Amino acid sequence: MITFIFRPVNKEELFNLRHSGLRNHIERSFGILKRRFQILRFGSEYAFATQVSLVRALCGLHNFIRVTDGEDDFYNLCDFEPEDSPQNYDVEHGAQVIPREREIAVRMRDEIANQMWIDYKKKMNIIQK
Repeated sequence: MITFIFRPVNKEELFNLRHSGLRNHIERSFGILKRRFQILRFGSEYAFATQVSLVRALCGLHNFIRVTDGEDDFYNLCDFEPEDSPQNYDVEHGAQVIPREREIAVRMRDEIANQMWIDYKKKMNIIQK
């Protein structure tokens, strides 16, 4: 059996690899929450702060159910459904990005990518020695 290990060659590849993995976990988590709590499947007219509180409360409730019920069959049976994917939503609908905000976000992303790359290179040197 041949094992293929992808090793990023620059900070952009490393950032994209980790960002993609994190996004997959987040999408799966929201898919599970939407299947368990139907209120999350539909648009809400609540204020944004209320929606944030609702998601936090439902995450807490979901975790409580998992802890108190032990093996949660609901969780094990839930697969991420494509229709739950953020690509099916118009994420820019009604939202404007101010150029200054974009600059700040790009700078922050680059700083994170730089630090990830530095840490990765240090770790790879330790492993290879």
